[in-house]
Amino acid sequence: MTNPQTPHTHSRTNQQETVALWLVALGLGGFVLFFPLGISLREIFAVIAGIGLVLMHALGYRHSYLKFFPIKGLYFLFLGLLIFKTLHSIDPSSGLYALKTNAYKAFLLFLVGIECCRSPLSLRRLLFLFVFMGVYEGLDGVWQGLNGIDLIKGEPLVGHRLTGSMDSARVGNLMALTTPLAFALPAALPRIRSRAVGLILIAAACAPQLYLLAGSGTRSGMVGVAAALAAFLLIRRFRWVLPSMAALGGASLSALIFNTGRLSIERLMSDHRLLDVWPIAWGVFKKYPLLGTGLNTFDKAYKMLGFTPHVMKSALGHPHNIYLQFLCETGIVGFAILLLFLGGTALWSARRIREGLDKGSNTRHWIITAAFWSSYVGYLATAMTAHNFFRSWWLGLAMTILGVTLGACLHGLHLDRKAFKDVS
Repeated sequence: MTNPQTPHTHSRTNQQETVALWLVALGLGGFVLFFPLGISLREIFAVIAGIGLVLMHALGYRHSYLKFFPIKGLYFLFLGLLIFKTLHSIDPSSGLYALKTNAYKAFLLFLVGIECCRSPLSLRRLLFLFVFMGVYEGLDGVWQGLNGIDLIKGEPLVGHRLTGSMDSARVGNLMALTTPLAFALPAALPRIRSRAVGLILIAAACAPQLYLLAGSGTRSGMVGVAAALAAFLLIRRFRWVLPSMAALGGASLSALIFNTGRLSIERLMSDHRLLDVWPIAWGVFKKYPLLGTGLNTFDKAYKMLGFTPHVMKSALGHPHNIYLQFLCETGIVGFAILLLFLGGTALWSARRIREGLDKGSNTRHWIITAAFWSSYVGYLATAMTAHNFFRSWWLGLAMTILGVTLGACLHGLHLDRKAFKDVS
């Protein structure tokens, strides 16, 4: 039995919880808005969000969305795997480094995202922040493409691939996460009732982002955008198919114009992933099939086992595929837990979104949620050929988007007047 509170104490507690929630919202908002402007700003706002989250759960966990999230055990099981494979490792220091650098910049942001969708307005604000961030970074890429210099940081273009303000052509993977969110802009603006106006708005928001994605030549990001678009069409039961496919076709054409060589069959078949990285990763997995070599240890493991790359002259670093990475570093057991977490959250949220759209009482909310979900599906596709799983900026943004998706689902269930305890 809980001790009764006086009205004064209860009011003070509510005020403290409100302050904590504002810190969470401020931290996440700043993290998203200033994301491309540098590591320092991302870390500052991630810390602010983390402090707010800790205070919120300490003061009123019973009011948190996490408490009512029915499959939160998958998240904590996944964290348990990461801790275990840091200790059970050929090089515990590598795993410790990965956990330490991502603790508040990625894994905590998953929980932050869940708590930031307490109203339809808060979800719309998050959507606007993500889209605005993607658009201004895309415009920076347009400026760089036209003038040969990055407008935000003033860095000159190196080679023929656009980098925007991220100093790397991997900025395309950032655009792959932000572009799908523009699909829901008409739903986030209630006064827009014309389909033509909505399509123009989507096109205007996507154009600079797709330009930067195409100019960066980031093939992983292109796969991610295609997967996100397909996911959005699927969850919406193929509404607006023709305009969407036209947008994808335009993006593909732009990519071919910018980077014909990178997208040629010859170049794809000679890619170092196919010839070097993935065969070596599979070789590491076969040596340690059950539990793997330990968190973030692929580079050390393949050298220890005597594998030699034939195409790449430098160290491989990581398998360029998070699924192969977990097979190597955590074995079949860890790989299964990874799929449970990433796939379980994707399927749970997809089911909630589809049910919400079918019910039709809060359609705009569920369309926005579907856009966040499609962005996350795009991340899962990009992850087949992209970064180290522990690349902080990429993982941090993906965990944020996943958290927002789940929080929006929980709030949507609340809007649809379903009791949290009845959610399965």
